[in-house]
Amino acid sequence: MSIYNYDDFQGLLEYFLRNDSNGQDEFDRFVERNIKNEKNKCSNIVVTMCINEELKNVLINMITLGYSITLLHCDKNLYENKFLKELENFNIKCFNLKDIIN
Repeated sequence: MSIYNYDDFQGLLEYFLRNDSNGQDEFDRFVERNIKNEKNKCSNIVVTMCINEELKNVLINMITLGYSITLLHCDKNLYENKFLKELENFNIKCFNLKDIIN
């Protein structure tokens, strides 16, 4: 799948929702339930439209448990996002998909 614009990104998110997560739980519950199934401290990539406090807390918790996190986001207000700096302070790699796509 090629991602060139916002609609393509929405399509990717919808694909993940339909085919991978089944959209049954909130993200924090999904992580809590499934992180125990990880046999090693693997790298994880999280794709999201925006960064909120709930997501920030889940990602920081994963880092403190020893997981490596890369966050791909499409936040329209990148420089106004108060959570991004905090995530980066925890060595979470954050990339704006708009910068990657363009």
